[in-house]
Amino acid sequence: MTPEVRWGLSLPNRGVVLGAGSPADLLAMAEIADRSAVFDAVFTGDSLIAKPRLDAIVLLSAVAGRTRKVLLGTSCLASFIFRHPIVLANQWAALDQVSGGRAYLVACMGGGPNSRSGHRSPSGAKWDEEFAAMGVAMEERAGRLTEGMEILRRLWTGQPVTHEGRFYRFRDVALNVRPIQDPCPIAIASNPQPPYADETIITRALRRVARVGDGWQVEMSTPEEFEERWRRIRTYAAEFGRVPGPTTAMIHFYVNVNRNSQAAVDEARRFYEAYHGGTFPEAYLRWRIVAGTADEVVERIAPFIDAGCNLPLIRFATYDPMGQLRQALDHLMPRLRDYGAHARA
Repeated sequence: MTPEVRWGLSLPNRGVVLGAGSPADLLAMAEIADRSAVFDAVFTGDSLIAKPRLDAIVLLSAVAGRTRKVLLGTSCLASFIFRHPIVLANQWAALDQVSGGRAYLVACMGGGPNSRSGHRSPSGAKWDEEFAAMGVAMEERAGRLTEGMEILRRLWTGQPVTHEGRFYRFRDVALNVRPIQDPCPIAIASNPQPPYADETIITRALRRVARVGDGWQVEMSTPEEFEERWRRIRTYAAEFGRVPGPTTAMIHFYVNVNRNSQAAVDEARRFYEAYHGGTFPEAYLRWRIVAGTADEVVERIAPFIDAGCNLPLIRFATYDPMGQLRQALDHLMPRLRDYGAHARA
């Protein structure tokens, strides 16, 4: 059975430090999404030093107290490998408790796709500085991710856990705070790209999602690439004996909707380059940003729904997130919602 398409609003918690909205704006946006008939989830990003922002877990905890229905997730938790699993297990279980079982953790290795090459990340993020400050080697990322996920799941059983791993060691630790959800989902954000990743690295990443992830999240792709990689993940999951395996496929879109198409593109470009701290080639921005009239935005996103994306995440590329949310609720989201419903009919 094909999962229904759910729609997520991504709160721009980095925008707060750039003058694009306030914490009060983010909470108000979450409340509006929760009351709407078109949003099913509220997600937010995460980074410590590379792309500073409001802490994701703190923000989602505040959102939990102001909402009743929407799923609460990360896009993605880039600091996952920097947070000790015992601490994170307790924090995330608490979020699931206070939200009434609505927490959806998307874990990430952190670091840009070309961090190992010594070149600057295409996102403009200062990943090398973050890893150096936290005392974690780039080569440890995948190992810390999978070991941390294993520890979280074991701790969430409430049983005493003894762990002797490569990165973490402890004896007879039992958490009294457990998630309401059983199991509490953990998805993985991963989409390595050439020329910074060869086919061996890509296959390893997709197999990791298939083996231990409950879902998959990407920043951007093409519909063809997304469909091919999502198919591979599900094929690998079946080989691992995981049925159904990962079920949630997420794409994080930077969106700006305006009756004037060029105005939408121009504003999205200004915001995106400030958000990521750099200037980018026109071709890259046209690929990365989904901007234009409501019809043009639907036309860009629709092929990804056809390709299997069942939880698109909409982050508004704007210095006026509340204004964009109103525009989207009036002109964009009903059309996207209708398209998703018909695509799965």
